[in-house]
Amino acid sequence: MVKRSLRDYLSVPTTGYRGPVVLLQGGADTIQPVPTTVLLHQQLQAAGTADQLVLVAPATHFTILRSADPEAEAFLARVLPTVG
Repeated sequence: MVKRSLRDYLSVPTTGYRGPVVLLQGGADTIQPVPTTVLLHQQLQAAGTADQLVLVAPATHFTILRSADPEAEAFLARVLPTVG
């Protein structure tokens, strides 16, 4: 019971999103390793969730947002409604 509860608590949902999901992953990230993000990407795709994986080879866990800024901005421009 405890193992199941812990697994459910720590798992990332693969369905139920109202819009597309972007996964930003640094290739040099030692906190969130690439293989676990690739596995999540595959699980999202298998569940039919619209997602995009952006892998930035030199980025770390702490530099990914700055390193993937162009990709993140392009994603947001595609999915957020325009104002005005």
